[in-house]
Amino acid sequence: MRHLLFIASLLMATAASAGTDKLFSRKGPLKLDASAAPALFRQCSRDAPTPKGKVWLPSPSEIATLQRQLIAHLQRSGNMVRLQPDAEYRGQYAAFRDGKEIKIYAAFVAAAGALPLEDDGQAQVWCDGGSQSWGIVYWSRRGSFQDFRINGNA
Repeated sequence: MRHLLFIASLLMATAASAGTDKLFSRKGPLKLDASAAPALFRQCSRDAPTPKGKVWLPSPSEIATLQRQLIAHLQRSGNMVRLQPDAEYRGQYAAFRDGKEIKIYAAFVAAAGALPLEDDGQAQVWCDGGSQSWGIVYWSRRGSFQDFRINGNA
């Protein structure tokens, strides 16, 4: 009986994680120039943080850590179901200091959605679009997330 319970729980865990490895597009993040990073915080249809100081680009290893932890966070918080089914997202990332904490704002857009992507180094700011575009704040020292926000619908 214990063996059957183990197999059942393993199958449920596998089903719950199915497809989440495809949350991020294989094309990787969208290019973001350091000079354009402050514009990422001026989103049109959702709240975004308001940095009070310098904004910079996080390192590729910081982005990889954020992405690895984000999927689990979205599943635990129940927000994964609010995203486009089977969508792959491309992100842009900007870091800032909030007191003693370094935070990373991650803004995502569906790679194959109705919103046209420009991989030109400029911040992607979208009005409306629903779950095709969303953002979240990552607390790098704590390894936690806050302020998951999806764009409004037209």
